[in-house]
Amino acid sequence: MRTDEREGGDAPGVRGLAPDRPLSALLSQALVAFTIEFDNEFERRMGESGYPGARLSLVVWSNTMRFLAGGGVSVRELALRAFAPQEGMRFGLGCLERWGFVTLEPDPNDHRPILVRAHWLKRRDLRDGWGSGRGIRADWVVGLTRKGLKAADIWPPLFGEIEQRWQARFGNDEIERLRNSLRAVVGFQDVELPQGLPHS
Repeated sequence: MRTDEREGGDAPGVRGLAPDRPLSALLSQALVAFTIEFDNEFERRMGESGYPGARLSLVVWSNTMRFLAGGGVSVRELALRAFAPQEGMRFGLGCLERWGFVTLEPDPNDHRPILVRAHWLKRRDLRDGWGSGRGIRADWVVGLTRKGLKAADIWPPLFGEIEQRWQARFGNDEIERLRNSLRAVVGFQDVELPQGLPHS
């Protein structure tokens, strides 16, 4: 008996895919597959550029880094552009600071003191809370480091390149039908939504 003939078996011609899989799972699995391929290529190119182990995801580009490619932005403005709560944005920025992708500069008009202390990992004096979301203020300006600028150069072309791989792999017609179907669904939304799963 073929797999697709068993009761409750897979759909004909599609191995490992239950016929009653919900739309959310299908959308999620397609996005995860695209993201993994995208992220692997990003990491490979960062390594070739002298930054090995740069394990950032398409999600980070969609929700944070793309808004910084044109220059520094305040934490408050960044959260607004990303449709993200400031607390979640602060946490993400702390991680990006620790990994060397962004800098955080206090507003020069804000004269409140910033506590500095010896950092246990870096073994030098840094802002209290450096590398975490703690202490980051809404009016601080977020900028890209040299490493962050390289990442911002690598990311944008990958969209077209990975899409071309998918067209070659699955067929131009299939990918175009998928794109048009999703455009139609998104066109019914009356609010602007983020380009990736937002920060929590």
